[in-house]
Amino acid sequence: MVTRIIILCFALGCANTVFSQGRFNQYYVVIGAFKIEQNAINFKTRASQRGHDAVYTFNTNRQLYYVYIFTNTESKKAYAKALYTRLNTSYRDAWVYFGNLNARTDVATSLITEPVVLETPVKPLLAQTDSVLVVNAEKKLPEVINKPKGKPFRFVLKNESTAEQISGKLSVLESTKSNAQLLLAAHEVVYLDAPRNREKRYLITSLAPGYIESSLAVDYLSPEKTGATKDSTGVYVFEIALERVKLGDYIEFHHVSFFPNTGILKPESQAELDGLAEMLKDHPKYKIAIHAHCNGKEKRDIISRGKSVEFFMPHPDNNREYGSAKRLTELMAEAVKDYLITQGIDESRIKTKGEGAVYMIYPQKNARADLNNRVEIEVTRGK
Repeated sequence: MVTRIIILCFALGCANTVFSQGRFNQYYVVIGAFKIEQNAINFKTRASQRGHDAVYTFNTNRQLYYVYIFTNTESKKAYAKALYTRLNTSYRDAWVYFGNLNARTDVATSLITEPVVLETPVKPLLAQTDSVLVVNAEKKLPEVINKPKGKPFRFVLKNESTAEQISGKLSVLESTKSNAQLLLAAHEVVYLDAPRNREKRYLITSLAPGYIESSLAVDYLSPEKTGATKDSTGVYVFEIALERVKLGDYIEFHHVSFFPNTGILKPESQAELDGLAEMLKDHPKYKIAIHAHCNGKEKRDIISRGKSVEFFMPHPDNNREYGSAKRLTELMAEAVKDYLITQGIDESRIKTKGEGAVYMIYPQKNARADLNNRVEIEVTRGK
């Protein structure tokens, strides 16, 4: 009898612990992050006008105001909502945050220590980007004791179709043959010294996930001749319009990735794939095509799952072969398909296509080239 009481008390204690964790640590579907509270308020208002149950709060860990539209204690429910949001709304960069966000829409700003930022408040409901960006100031640069050397530049990346700003970086080279590469964050002011080549030009290349790479030759001595406009603070601003890698109803994963040169998914991929399976269960008329991509066109040694039932970890039963980039991406797409089938999704609803290295989003030797190894989901809604 005593033993039963102890077991019962232990079980109740575990339940209370789970409840406590569920209450404070949850999964949030976030659609925007801002350094200034007024920008978060405006963004939340726009989202609410579009039919979303939007809430904003201050994330003390990131020192940013988060705007989110959904919260749940189950990761697969949150990821399903995030994927559905990316697919069916303008919030194509919605992501899942796990932690404790106590909504405080009426908290006095004086109670919050606002970070020092390069951002100025905007007027309510001015046109803003719907992508996950922290907007930088255009009208006022921070005061500096010593003026940086060189000229000030700002490179703005925009979606060619929607004109919305998109996140990304830029590669800066003095020539196409140069190996000395400088990486810049888009939308931020940066000072560049004069290039050492005879033409006094920089080659700027966009590096934005999900968008086709675009290059621009910048005349350092006369930036206006190569498309720059000079703002009121003296910064040379270049606007670069980018085209998405693919058009149509595509979902780009944030966390689905593979071990190098394998069809073996990394463990962190499972939560987002579970969310995809949950979304497909919620919408039984949806059908998908899995497009897999890799880094580089050369042949290589490839490891696939083989007879192993383990999707998210290398195993002795894995197969080894020597094959093409296309073969590698076929195995990657099949791995995702096989996992979805184990989660109850009918095989007839899933097609696969290995794209090889046709649609790389970063140069092959770039520091972030591993992100070329990815899968994208094309969705057909059906009737």
